[in-house]
Amino acid sequence: QVYYERLADGDFTGTLVDFFRTVAYTGVYPEGNFSWHHLWFLPYLLIYSVLLAPLFIYWRRQPENRMLNWVKKLLRKPARLFLFIIPLYLTEALLEPFFPVNHALVNDWFALINFIILFLYGFLLLACGDVFWTAVDKIKKKALIAGILSFIVLVILWQFEDGIVRHFIEAGVAVLNLWAWILTILGYAAAFRNKPSKWLAYANRAVYPFYILHQTITVTIAYYLKDLEWGFAPKFLVLGIGTFLGCWIVYDLIILRIPFLHPVFGLKKQVYKTS
Repeated sequence: QVYYERLADGDFTGTLVDFFRTVAYTGVYPEGNFSWHHLWFLPYLLIYSVLLAPLFIYWRRQPENRMLNWVKKLLRKPARLFLFIIPLYLTEALLEPFFPVNHALVNDWFALINFIILFLYGFLLLACGDVFWTAVDKIKKKALIAGILSFIVLVILWQFEDGIVRHFIEAGVAVLNLWAWILTILGYAAAFRNKPSKWLAYANRAVYPFYILHQTITVTIAYYLKDLEWGFAPKFLVLGIGTFLGCWIVYDLIILRIPFLHPVFGLKKQVYKTS
């Protein structure tokens, strides 16, 4: 990705092999060329996992603990799922202005705290099992409406000059929009939770490899499309379809068929049931 960026900016000429042989590992991006780009979240997840592992292990071993029982009681009224917005709002309103997201791990306090809250929510709610899935299924339509309306309000807010009042209002609408879409996706996905299929298992296993691959393929295709006079729509279609096909081909024809690549792309060893 950095290679094509440097080519586009005129900061490097030569082949990809030349790039890796000479300047690929000189300095840290953006001044240098060494960067984790869209894999920035991996060190964040590592930190979250180390910090929260004791808590998660306790919840798993003691499913009837006070915290989980309290959340289960809370979720008896599905609308209370929106109460989880409150910590997100506080971080958005109070931290984001002072610590803009940089994905560099260092001095990225808003992102670190905001994402660890979401990470914690994910384990906490899923640990509630059917209580959570029932609640989110009941609220999915309201969440969808909230997601659409809050996005419209965001677009309107963006037309106004930035200031303290707009910031605090926008922070509330932004986290509502974020949480509403999370609930919407989980709510509609709940219908497939107890309906296993080969396609779903295949797609679920492909998620992480697709994520690792997608941006590199997108940037590569985009570089060769940028000077073509095709118009927005054709370029968008080629970029979207090309990225999906590129990810699928590499995943299905290369990654799946070469066992030592499996751990590199986060694939667990498949266990086949015997009858």
